[in-house]
Amino acid sequence: MIAAALGPFWLQRNHSVEGQHLLVDLVNRALPDEGAEVAAAAASAGFNATWLGDYATGRTMGELSVRAFRTLGDRAGLALALGIKGFSMIEVDPSAALGMLAEYLALASEIGDARLQGQALLATATAQAALGRLPEARTSLERSIEFARAANDWYFAMFSGLFLGRLKLLIGELEQGIADYRSVIETSRALDLRVGIAIALEYFGEVALWAGDDRRAVRLAATAARIKEELGGGVPPRIGGAVEPLIVGRERLAPNIFEAEIAAGQSMDTEAAIEEALSTPIPTSVPSP
Repeated sequence: MIAAALGPFWLQRNHSVEGQHLLVDLVNRALPDEGAEVAAAAASAGFNATWLGDYATGRTMGELSVRAFRTLGDRAGLALALGIKGFSMIEVDPSAALGMLAEYLALASEIGDARLQGQALLATATAQAALGRLPEARTSLERSIEFARAANDWYFAMFSGLFLGRLKLLIGELEQGIADYRSVIETSRALDLRVGIAIALEYFGEVALWAGDDRRAVRLAATAARIKEELGGGVPPRIGGAVEPLIVGRERLAPNIFEAEIAAGQSMDTEAAIEEALSTPIPTSVPSP
């Protein structure tokens, strides 16, 4: 139970892979027992897996915790578990994911838990965006930020803000979108939240691509990849609809230049990468969503 409770701590204190291995091992050793302790550990393992981009583990742990919490009659636990399973389903079946997330949001609303409602709306927005329903996704994100702030959940408010910033960029609100990106990366720096820094660097990398600065995009993404490797993984840009700067950079740049920028990004210290991200030129336009 203590290990399960430490799940968010490991994630927010940059020890994700350490906590992930311990939690999954604890769950596997406890099976076939599906009592409260196993349900909590599976939920924590699934939660961290989604932030590490390990959606297969997220689906496995999410399904186990959904089943266990339903049997236990634990509505708050079930709500969280549905969110884990639903979010992990987005990459394979966003429509099915949206159905699970609707139950997650309904339970969170019935319980009256503002923190869970904020998280449910962020996950819902991600599925909506994957289905191309951008106006609905924006509304969900704006509501997510409201609930997260009401619950003093700065972590999810920050990531909802990053996603909302990208939607603003896509509809032409360039300065507002960049301001949201800057807020996320500066807050992550102040909190030493490396998963937040890595994700923001990749999103700034996409902005650099839009501005025609492919070399900067590759450097920023290479630094992000190094940080994610140190953490054991991270949310891939594609989950929020963003392009992968390293994939695009490889297509656009000559091989020797691409490799040189990869090396430069991997050796760049995090503070220098943040400053380079913050100095990314604002593009004159962005691709239509």
